[in-house]
Amino acid sequence: VLLHGAPGSYRDYSENLIPRLLSRGVDVLSPNFPDMAFSLRNKFFWHTVEERTALLRDFFKQLGVRRIHTLIAHSASMYPSLRLLTEEEPGPQIDSLVLLAPNSHVAPGFLKHPWLLGWILPAYRSPFLRPMVTALVRVGCSMGLVPLKPVVQDVVLAMSTYKQSGYNKGGEKLLEAVARRRLPTLVVISKNDRLLPFESLMAVCNVLGASTRDLWHYDRDSRLVTPGTAGGWLKVVCLDHGSHYPFVRHPDICADEIILLLQNIGALR
Repeated sequence: VLLHGAPGSYRDYSENLIPRLLSRGVDVLSPNFPDMAFSLRNKFFWHTVEERTALLRDFFKQLGVRRIHTLIAHSASMYPSLRLLTEEEPGPQIDSLVLLAPNSHVAPGFLKHPWLLGWILPAYRSPFLRPMVTALVRVGCSMGLVPLKPVVQDVVLAMSTYKQSGYNKGGEKLLEAVARRRLPTLVVISKNDRLLPFESLMAVCNVLGASTRDLWHYDRDSRLVTPGTAGGWLKVVCLDHGSHYPFVRHPDICADEIILLLQNIGALR
């Protein structure tokens, strides 16, 4: 199962991971989360982690999905994925986990002013205040305060999803729960991720039990520079130039590592 970030859709994977995995005999399921336009139009689903997790549970239930060999989560999908893994609620068995540029439990720069976000996010729902928020977001993007493309709905969606992910209210404990279970896990991070500082990405790896000495380090040409720790339940791949979309910049590395994970858990020959 491939889960996209916010903003995003299954199309994020359609020209990189999906064709490579299908060619290796992997059955792929990649659902879409609603976007901000859906929320404004229907006046519900405001992208809390509880809503996103419940939506996934209902989706899998309706399709009769009882087992997921590998749950792959990009960016904002990390916290719904961790909740699926750790909460004692009915849901499919998950055999392994892949985190691609995961949202950290350490707040990025654009979330370090909670009072401002506390006003922006509800104000954007109001047709009367939305033009003011739109102007404010565009100014923030032009000044480099928000490291996202100046598409206002997407910026608000990204901020809403991250702020309401529970990253600062038990996010670290969810990662610790995965570490205690020693669930086979692959993490892919990038040194040039503009959205999430490398220190925030490493904080996720540290909680899971990896340090910089454990990283499998690849350069911008996809060449392995330094091998990391092998043979355990956790593997961390670090790319020099993977950006926030490592599976787009280095699709072969990411696909090969996912195939290897599936082989290691006995789901693929």
